Amino acid sequence: YLDTGYEVTHAFVLRTLGPHITPQIAERPISPKSRLQEVVQRDFKCAPVYKLEEECGPAHAPTFVSAVLVEGKRVGRGSGGSKKESETIAAEEALDHLGYQSTNDPSAASEAKAEDHPCI
Repeated sequence: YLDTGYEVTHAFVLRTLGPHITPQIAERPISPKSRLQEVVQRDFKCAPVYKLEEECGPAHAPTFVSAVLVEGKRVGRGSGGSKKESETIAAEEALDHLGYQSTNDPSAASEAKAEDHPCI
């Protein structure tokens, strides 16, 4: 892609993989973390960085608080019962903050937001 550019790469991928893409694959929802990765790389030419800010609660039911940074600036924050969940919620918030739709299925967005958790 870096050698030939986006258009040539896009045409190659469609020509090579297009016949193998089924409607089920084409319509598969994109996770907020994947979507954020795509738009940040495209628009900012860098990768989002996830940072665990806090872990609280009992050992059997911890709450994790994660932030996502773009160009060193916090653009999203989320918390959840796992690091993955807190990063996903942070990515959703970052996409909203940056003006992007978080998934290709708006109804799939998580209802849990950072302010709903006791650590924050």
